[in-house]
Amino acid sequence: MIRAARQHKRESGDALEYSSLAQIERALSSIPVDPQLGAALKPLLKALHTGEGATETAVEVDRQLRAGLPQVLRGTMQVTVRGWPEGFGPQLQALFLRRPGPPPYSLPAEQVAALVREFQGRVIAGKKLNVIYEVPRGSVLPTVPRNLRSRPQPRGRRGPWLPYWDDQGKRLLTPEVLAMRTAAEMRERGITSVIDGCAGLGGNSIAFVRAGLKVLAVDADPYRLELARRNAQALHCADRIEWHCGRIEELLTDLPAIPLFLDPPWERENSGLPGWLPLPLDRSVVIKAPAEFDPSTLSVDGWKTQFEFGEREDDRSVLKMLTLWRLV
Repeated sequence: MIRAARQHKRESGDALEYSSLAQIERALSSIPVDPQLGAALKPLLKALHTGEGATETAVEVDRQLRAGLPQVLRGTMQVTVRGWPEGFGPQLQALFLRRPGPPPYSLPAEQVAALVREFQGRVIAGKKLNVIYEVPRGSVLPTVPRNLRSRPQPRGRRGPWLPYWDDQGKRLLTPEVLAMRTAAEMRERGITSVIDGCAGLGGNSIAFVRAGLKVLAVDADPYRLELARRNAQALHCADRIEWHCGRIEELLTDLPAIPLFLDPPWERENSGLPGWLPLPLDRSVVIKAPAEFDPSTLSVDGWKTQFEFGEREDDRSVLKMLTLWRLV
């Protein structure tokens, strides 16, 4: 069918509505196919195998599909996106959707389909996005063109920014720019010392030292803590970091009453806060969390949520994580 449709276009210059596998699959999956339509299509599809009059047969198949299946929408449509979390204002909405302004939009139907494909049901800070548009009865959105099917992937990716790492640490390592951003904000808020309660490879601890803070780095894994120590030595930061091996929830009461930073090993399957993390009321706490994490699930009130996007040209619209602040 597809080959015959393309041949028809070469011969006549007219493109058939159903001339690609994606278009046919999208139309057939939109509603149950009428048995009468199926009966009419069978002999036509069989005739395509003979090769005789294939282009004429393809035109007839296209006509039958146009008459029996929902109409594919063309032209511009109105669309909006709702369900944004608190604090995710118009500027951030435009950045996240990669548009010059916040919704609503008037867009070609193919771009509306692309918005639905990429953002419908996406979760930000515990809130699920809803792409809202109107489709007339008996109509469907068009197939998403290949160039609109997914978010552009950052190019020029490099390995971890620290010299010593393991696979788990590499996956959990905070990007250098974002670690430095958090460290700089801590300094601006008057914080001079901090406990890095889940030090991992030491990326956040090193960023804190670079920002002028004194750091107590804690990790329960002695191997990973040694990697963090070697990273700090390689980057000339070790002299301002005090190292503690153990679980932060067990050591915290014996540590100085200074602000606590937590970047725990979040599970991919569960964006909830690990139950063992301490949330003390007597000191400031800063948490790095996945973009999907719902701050309302925290047992302690008074948190401020910041939405952390990438900094490079190719990931500027990618929401990397949340930073949750509760200062006392």
